[in-house]
Parts: sequence; C-alpha cells; structure tokens
Amino acid sequence: MALVTGILLVPVSCLKEMPRSEKDLPQSLQWNPDLAFPLGNDSLGLNEGSGFNDALWELNADSIPVWIDQGTVEMSRSIPFDLASLSQDIDHVNGVLFRLNLYNGFPHEVITQAYFVDLEQNRIDSMFGEGPETVNPGGIVGIGETVDPSYLRRDVTFSKDRIELLGQATEILVNAWITGYADDIDTALIDFYRSYQFDVDVGIMVSIILDL
Repeated sequence: MALVTGILLVPVSCLKEMPRSEKDLPQSLQWNPDLAFPLGNDSLGLNEGSGFNDALWELNADSIPVWIDQGTVEMSRSIPFDLASLSQDIDHVNGVLFRLNLYNGFPHEVITQAYFVDLEQNRIDSMFGEGPETVNPGGIVGIGETVDPSYLRRDVTFSKDRIELLGQATEILVNAWITGYADDIDTALIDFYRSYQFDVDVGIMVSIILDL
C-alpha cells in the first residue's frame, strides 16, 4: 500500500507566504503544515559580497559613481543546496515544488534567474525554464533613505527526471540585473543605493510516496 505525503522545507520568513490549504497547490502534491524546515535566503546589493566591484563607486568627472555609466548592474549570491537526503529515496519522489519569494528593494525593475550549480560551478538546470523573471520596482520612502519593496512569488514544479539531475547540485546561484537605469536615477538618491537590497527566500516542498 502506498501513501502520498508532502514534506515542506522553507525559511521561517517564508512561512506566511506558503499555501494556506491543499487547494492552493498542484493536485499531485499535498502539504503537511506540521513539517517546516529552512532551505535558504539571501540579500543582493551593490557590494562585493554580491559580486559588485566596489571600484565602481568611484566618482567620475560629473561627481557621480562610475557604475551609473554602465549599461547593466549585475549582482549574484549563492545559497547552499543539497538533495543528498533524498537521493537514497529518489525512486519514491514524485515531484519537487520550489517557492520563491522575491522582494525588490531597488527603485528599478530587477531581472532575476537562479541556477543550480555543482562544485565546479557548472550549471545543471535553471529555476525559471521560460527565462528570467522581472520584479517590479520598489517605491521610494521619504527622501529615498529606504525603499518599500515590491513582491513577487513564484512556484516552480520540477518533475522526477529533473530532480535526478539536481542530485549533483551544491548551490543555487541567484543572479539579478538592473538595466536601463541611467536616465531614471535621481542623483539625490545615489548615496542611498548602498543600502538598497534585492531579497530572495527559497522554499521547497517534496512529494514522496512512502511504502507502508
């Protein structure tokens, strides 16, 4: 006899964004709200930790940071990822649902894609199979010292054959790009850009068949 159960792994900050009932999920998955564990979350900004070259903050002849003259700003962060605990039971896995909660704290559109990579940083698969996602700009608060983030939630389902490939992945590499911003930047806000962030929370739900 086989019983289908759902196991949910999700950062604490994502819990309020998870499905409130089974009707909110694909019919092939069931959610057990009593099982919740962290998977990963991170923040991307205009800093070295996000792969941004701090030298681009140097001022040009017009006394503005030289990054503003760039056509694109790129940021990236890695979230540890390991499905080893599932590998021994891969035959029992029906599917995996990833839930991404994206918060754009920049006053510009952010284009984002996430890749599953191995130890050598080879890309095994991408999160968004149809191409990068676009997250709307956040709203300026006060004189610009903070931004009210916009929010986008995406659920992505991986079938069993794709899950087997993910067994080689060690990280989720999150890339984010800001493009076409040069004409839209209020120079009075420039000093605040160091504090703006693009936040990513990742949750995972696994549909497993357990033999009883």
